Amino acid sequence: MEEDRIALVSTKGYQSLVGAADGKNLYWTTDIDCELPIKIRQFGPGSEAPLTISDVFKRTVQLRGDKPAFYIERQGKVFSWTWNQYWKESESFAKSLQALGINERKSVNIMGHNSPEWVIAFIGGSMHNMIVSGVYPTNNAEACLYQAEHSEAEVIIVDSIEQLKKYQSILPKLPQVKVIAVYGLEKLPAEFKDKRFFAWRDFMALGKDVKNEVIAEKIKKQKPGQCACLIYTSGTTGNPKACMLSHDNLVWTVESANNQLIAAGEKFTEDERMVSYLPLSHIAGLLLDVMSHIFMGHKLYFAKPDALQGSLVQTLSWAKPTYFLAVPRVWEKMEEKLKEIGASKGALLQSISGWAKGHGAAHVAARQKGQQGTLCYSVANTLILSKIKAALGLDKCKGFLYGAAPIKATTVEYFASLDIPILGAYGMSETSAVVTINSNSKFDLKSVGFALQGIDLKIDNPDEKGNGEIIFRGRNIMMGYLKNEAATKETIDNQGYLHSGDLGKIDKNGFLFITGRIKELIITAGGENVAPLIIEDNFKEFCPPCSNIMVIGENQKFLCAFVTFKVEVDLSKGIPSNNLTNDAKSFFKSQLGVDVKTSDEAAANDKIAKFVELCFEKTNKKAVSRAAHVRKFKVLVTDFSLPGGELTPTLKLKRKVTEKKYQALVDEMYSEAKL
Repeated sequence: MEEDRIALVSTKGYQSLVGAADGKNLYWTTDIDCELPIKIRQFGPGSEAPLTISDVFKRTVQLRGDKPAFYIERQGKVFSWTWNQYWKESESFAKSLQALGINERKSVNIMGHNSPEWVIAFIGGSMHNMIVSGVYPTNNAEACLYQAEHSEAEVIIVDSIEQLKKYQSILPKLPQVKVIAVYGLEKLPAEFKDKRFFAWRDFMALGKDVKNEVIAEKIKKQKPGQCACLIYTSGTTGNPKACMLSHDNLVWTVESANNQLIAAGEKFTEDERMVSYLPLSHIAGLLLDVMSHIFMGHKLYFAKPDALQGSLVQTLSWAKPTYFLAVPRVWEKMEEKLKEIGASKGALLQSISGWAKGHGAAHVAARQKGQQGTLCYSVANTLILSKIKAALGLDKCKGFLYGAAPIKATTVEYFASLDIPILGAYGMSETSAVVTINSNSKFDLKSVGFALQGIDLKIDNPDEKGNGEIIFRGRNIMMGYLKNEAATKETIDNQGYLHSGDLGKIDKNGFLFITGRIKELIITAGGENVAPLIIEDNFKEFCPPCSNIMVIGENQKFLCAFVTFKVEVDLSKGIPSNNLTNDAKSFFKSQLGVDVKTSDEAAANDKIAKFVELCFEKTNKKAVSRAAHVRKFKVLVTDFSLPGGELTPTLKLKRKVTEKKYQALVDEMYSEAKL
């Protein structure tokens, strides 16, 4: 309750409060130098003492010392850092900034794949009292320029010559940038002559004469209510917005999630192992691999840059993580590979596997109800299920999670049959990644969990079925969007509630269910509101070879859709080929009697077109109204991808971007129609 909350802020921060009716400088700000008051509850969850990132890091280093902090494999050799080494190198990074005369409260932009240097730059920049911001490695030079200018970056860190070239091309437009350091190579090639360019080792040596006390003083000056980090949204349209996250936003969110695990009977120890592969420029990767790591003190294993293109399972087999978070597309790719392997086995093995999966599903269903599983489960687990987990590198894992985007119900059901309950979590950049989570002792596979203790979660203006906009308030809520007051006021109201734009409902047990997204609702010419995600999920159930589907129809008389089939992907670049996957080819041959090898052949085949049409007929029968019926479709020969521009770095669909890309086909579908 509001009356149970008190605001903690420094004297200087208090003097900045203006008491505006819209909540400015109390609940939100767009000013990077503003210190927002922290709303602390007097008792219970939400009353935890505010800390800075450096406070938390120092505490863990003192506790862990010479114990291993993280590992990485490079050129066949495994390298490791202790917590003391992690501190020393982060401090050296901050000292080098001091030696170069870098200004406090300006930003460090980090562009590279997950690595020790990435997290050292993040922590080192924070130690120097700077704001740190990750840059998606897939960004082009223009996007890099926008972020560097918008965040007022004085320091750029990149992981390769390829990324350095992007900044070299825009450097004349970035006079405020004082240094660009490159990790991942011993020395810079001779053609890179700008005095602001440094190889990592040379950069880290610049501050060797700076005293430790200088950095200690910078740490003391930091306030929990100050901005520590900028997370740039994926940017489905236009320039991305920069979510300002304070030290307290990040620290409290991790602490609250940890407290929730403890309350559920799960003790997170220093022996836990996690794999870092999700982009650290995204809030999910940052919270898990930087913030959770320095708060919990567990072991972290860095995956290879091509993790999402195929090498992730190798890292999982090496690291044997005890907790594993994946975006839905990663789980779906694992599902496809396992099904492909299963289909190649003989009838007897398939029968035994089917028997084991039945008991795996029953065991998970029983756990969900708080009951014991079947007596045959232990036999099934020993013979089959444990071996499948081991093949994935997940045989030591006790927490399987998904987030960042909706997941297909069939994928959740499939992994449940393997005794791998994929537990949903919900959040966004604006909420420091987490609002709700499932735990191993309290979960509903169809939900995204229950709210972290200390967060006020509500359904705003619910309809007769309890569906409405999901809104929430708590210490995880961002400070605001940097330099964007209009968007901030639209998102955070004068009571401090963040309006998510997502539709959902809460059941009697407190579980949250996502039912749609307001901004993704299609408003037809007849004024009907249609949620495309439900249609797309239903279609995928009827059409196993489908990789992606996007429903369109804004201001139109009826809905249309684009469909892509599952194809093989270039593992080095993430670019989809036109070669169908083995399971797609097998499906078309066994179910339709069609022998096709490429997406071009599949798109041109009449039998396959008739099958897709039948899948839409089945989908339409499940629609809530005729307005939600898909009347026409086009099969695209090229699957959606990150390099193609249709997907965000976390593999969410960029609807407006994709529709614009295929505008000619959209126009063709509607001009052809005689409806």
